[in-house]
Amino acid sequence: MSLPAPNPSTTAGPTYRLDRLTVRHLAAGQAPALHAITLDVAQGEQLALIGPSGAGKTTLLATLACAHRPADGQFAVFGLDPWTLSERARHRLRAKLFLAPQTPPLPPR
Repeated sequence: MSLPAPNPSTTAGPTYRLDRLTVRHLAAGQAPALHAITLDVAQGEQLALIGPSGAGKTTLLATLACAHRPADGQFAVFGLDPWTLSERARHRLRAKLFLAPQTPPLPPR
């Protein structure tokens, strides 16, 4: 499956498309943090990531924010592969995104 040709004037289709995406931790000797993830997220859709510590939740959010480059698979935001764009164009693309990681309140000691 190939990604659609980049077309910045359209937002039809999913906001995010991940197809067999693999992301590796840089600090962990390139061990896969996420392996073969396939996911579509529609514009306006809310997504909750729940899992134990070390499951890859933060890595997935960093990838969705175009801050962590995938090692393998295909990744598109608004139909564009952000890693084929110039740094300036990728920055403009990031400005269209809203990701809100939740930091749960810690009980007082």
